[in-house]
Amino acid sequence: MAMAALFTAAAGCGEASRDAAPTISATAAAATAVAPAVSPTPARDTAPPLEAGVYVARGICFGEGACFRHWRAIDAVPLHAQADPASPVVATVPRGAWVEPLEGQYRLLPRRGVVQRAAVADSAWPPLAVGDVVYMLEPRGEGTYVLWHRGATTVPDWTELSDQEPIRWDPPREAPPGVVLGWWVRLRTETGATGWVRRPRLACMTKLGGDTGCRG
Repeated sequence: MAMAALFTAAAGCGEASRDAAPTISATAAAATAVAPAVSPTPARDTAPPLEAGVYVARGICFGEGACFRHWRAIDAVPLHAQADPASPVVATVPRGAWVEPLEGQYRLLPRRGVVQRAAVADSAWPPLAVGDVVYMLEPRGEGTYVLWHRGATTVPDWTELSDQEPIRWDPPREAPPGVVLGWWVRLRTETGATGWVRRPRLACMTKLGGDTGCRG
């Protein structure tokens, strides 16, 4: 009887050991676990501020070179009451007359883009991370532009469409009906009249396009 009980208990133990699921220590489980793939977390999509649906960069010169303080009309220049081609013409600058630029603005639709590879826009700016949302603003000449990144602006070291540019841009947006875009400058004539001109084409605007007759 005692021997039979012993064999019965041994058999039960053997069946239990065969049926029980194997156990793995917590340390071993952690070592064999596969970490999930981590996708780049894009920066918060903070778009630049808009006025009546457009971004307005303020200044006078938006290209290369510093502006002269006096410009000369190559042809007659009509001046509008507002930065709007539909506004009335309040004065006309005759050919050869001098004008003084008072203020300017570049009105545009910001172009959204997403950073495709990590890059440094300039040495004094936080680096761009993969997935960051950025916006292209006003041009600065020779393919350069102002970049909106994380709530502020900088001018990258690369040029638009160059191999160094790390950004994939969305297609340009169509301007809504009635939206006024472009470069506008308010001028004062020699007689004291003031008005706005779109995309001014005058002599002596910048030192790169001046001549010996230009005034500072």
